[in-house]
Amino acid sequence: MASIDAGGEVVLQIEPIVTVIVIAREKSFKGAAAVLRRSPAAVSRHVEHVETELGQILFKRNHGAPGVRLTPWGTQFVFWARAFLTVLRMIYRRAGRAEPTLELLHDQTRMDVWGAQELILSARNKDQERAAKAPRLHATACPL
Repeated sequence: MASIDAGGEVVLQIEPIVTVIVIAREKSFKGAAAVLRRSPAAVSRHVEHVETELGQILFKRNHGAPGVRLTPWGTQFVFWARAFLTVLRMIYRRAGRAEPTLELLHDQTRMDVWGAQELILSARNKDQERAAKAPRLHATACPL
């Protein structure tokens, strides 16, 4: 996901992150390859790159059966990757710039990738509900 260029600068590669999100949505490497207009080999390389970089397996492959499922770690990765891409978009908007362009995506996929705001709001609402249900501790004066 990140690499160091010839000048020693860290370069974040967004395409492998987006690839993982699309595979999770499509539940298929082959389906994601079609959506992303990439070869299945390129999609597999992206996943391998992310898994190697993180030292975690993101997908449970169903050998002999079609489709893949996210591992628990993969589920977390996709959640935070969507959140990251949403924040990136907000940064570009705040700077008065056009949203970051991911040429590998067509509009339908872009909308799904950027759909993370619903996930973030849902998580925030759940946190607020938990906080409202939690017992409140009140400070009381302690007589001496």
